[in-house]
Amino acid sequence: MKNMVTFIAALSLMFSAAPVNALCAADTASSSVSAAADNSAADIKAFTGKWTHQVSEGNNTVDKSAKNIGTVEINADSTYKYTDAEGKTSAGTIKLGTDKIEETEFTVLSFYEGTALKYTAYSLTGTDVLSLGNGNMARFVKAAEAAAYSLGDVNNDNVINAIDASNILSHYAMSSTSKGGSFTEAQVKAADVNGDGAVNSVDASCVLSYYAYNSTSNSKVLSLEEYRTASTKA
Repeated sequence: MKNMVTFIAALSLMFSAAPVNALCAADTASSSVSAAADNSAADIKAFTGKWTHQVSEGNNTVDKSAKNIGTVEINADSTYKYTDAEGKTSAGTIKLGTDKIEETEFTVLSFYEGTALKYTAYSLTGTDVLSLGNGNMARFVKAAEAAAYSLGDVNNDNVINAIDASNILSHYAMSSTSKGGSFTEAQVKAADVNGDGAVNSVDASCVLSYYAYNSTSNSKVLSLEEYRTASTKA
């Protein structure tokens, strides 16, 4: 534990020494990073899939308060495609390397668009979060698979209740004030209860209505999908 604390502290110092860029574009890799000449399928495989690009909101670090500003799709052939919040795309290649602080070695992913280095991502705590830039202010977060979330169950606790409705309202409030919302792509799909392509107070109301029905029904309980269909036909 002492070594890990020392490692994190040292890493923070390494990041804080570099210029801050709010969107972490064109972050520069540490000179001590040894880039791999060729990425093997086994190396890149751990990182393939869709990731959400998040930056910190307010004075908090990104793990405390995050704003989604884009997505990046990492492919098995070490290419990537980046899509920003406005739908604009860019693409490039990824080089894998390693860095070490004390005795702890971690993977570094360098994202290139042509010859320009766009992002440097550090795999510090596994393969679900990639740290970007300085001071834990930005990151790539592995997007959850849509199938992992049931309709209405936005916190994925296998219960559809008032907590889900509250989470939907919070996301709606954030997105309505240009703060980008707090849901992943999978959560957005789960939150769009009425299937109109938007997440808003109507969806929260649908969740509360289903929760009330589910809590008081004495007969076989319908799924939310079945309940929604029955309500539409009524």
